[in-house]
Amino acid sequence: MKRVRCAQAFLKLNFELGLGFLDKIVTMDETYVPFFTPESKRGPSQWLPKGSNPPLKFKRQESRKKQMVLSFFDNCGVIFQHYLPMRTSVTVAVFKNVMNMFLKKFKKKRPEMAKTDWYFHFDNAPCHKANSTKEFLAKRLSRSSIIHPTLLTLPPQTSSTSPS
Repeated sequence: MKRVRCAQAFLKLNFELGLGFLDKIVTMDETYVPFFTPESKRGPSQWLPKGSNPPLKFKRQESRKKQMVLSFFDNCGVIFQHYLPMRTSVTVAVFKNVMNMFLKKFKKKRPEMAKTDWYFHFDNAPCHKANSTKEFLAKRLSRSSIIHPTLLTLPPQTSSTSPS
């Protein structure tokens, strides 16, 4: 039922504000970036003389290293990316720190958008839903005279509603 209400609220905003409303949405998402890209099973294509052996293909060792990246973007492209140190996950404290960095960068990269009303969209990760995060966003965003975002409400998390 919550999904239906969220979808109806989104459609209502779209109906009231028109399609220009979509240009005012800033989305944030986090993902792991692996340091290993597997090669395809297909070998390189090359002509060989008759009877010669194909070149040796060395098997690459898979790396377990990966790094968390937080990306903020809109329909014009990436606004800000922050790479967390290795073996660091997104906590409330990390999220607040990155949000502060994003807001500074946002004012510089999208000054026209920052002066008007805009909409902030992120998923339902526990660090985003925490009460201290909600209080931080309300306090930080209300004291800024330049930034006037509205947080978009989201339905319960499923793979089909993830922004990226």
